[in-house]
Amino acid sequence: MKALLGRSEVHWVGVDVSKDSFDAALSECWQHFPQTHPNELPVRKFERSPRGVETFLRWLDKLNPRQETVRVIMEATGKYSVELTLWM
Repeated sequence: MKALLGRSEVHWVGVDVSKDSFDAALSECWQHFPQTHPNELPVRKFERSPRGVETFLRWLDKLNPRQETVRVIMEATGKYSVELTLWM
C-alpha cells in the first residue's frame, strides 16, 4: 500500500453515474486540494453506453498524453455502475 501511495504519476478520475450518462472529472497527480479547487478540474459528461466509454477513453488519452497511470473511482449505483465498470 505504501508503494501505491508514493507513486506521484497516478492520476484519479471521479465518476458520477446515472441511468443515461456519467460525468467524469480528472485530477492529475500534481493537483491537490486546496491549491487546486475542484471547479478547476477538467469535467465532461458522457453517454452511459459502450460508445460513451470509448469517447471517455479518448478524452483521457488527450488529457494524459504521456500515458501515466489513471485510476477510476465511482459511486456504487447498482446495475448502472456495474455495467459501466464492465464496459470500461
